[in-house]
Amino acid sequence: MTTKKILVPCGPGGGDLKSVHHALALAERLQAHVVILEWRNSSDDSEPASSWLGDALNDVIANARMAGLNLSHLRVTGSPPDEIVTIIEDEEIDLLVLSADQSQLESMILRHHPRLLGGVIRVKEKETMDNSVREGGWQ
Repeated sequence: MTTKKILVPCGPGGGDLKSVHHALALAERLQAHVVILEWRNSSDDSEPASSWLGDALNDVIANARMAGLNLSHLRVTGSPPDEIVTIIEDEEIDLLVLSADQSQLESMILRHHPRLLGGVIRVKEKETMDNSVREGGWQ
């Protein structure tokens, strides 16, 4: 795999942090550059979820930079599809890493930029144990 640049959009929900971690781990193995695109629904930083996510994301970015990873962090306000398409074209992004709940965002992006069809990774939440294990315990 010759991926050189990875884009990971990170929205106002905390679920996207898993995608950021996945993208950083992949970039470390591939010696790739990660572009983290953080967006907020409004420019109001007083929103508790935005504050928590911003702090957590800043910690992740600081740790990644201390580990020697090459990354950029961009912030935008509003809906990200147009920004993402622009970044994909300007930065020559090779791979897009999305959380499982960003399927609508993926559809909007692929409508404008179909070449990414083979270059999208969807990071899913960890599966929970099935009911038989939870109810019966280990035997």
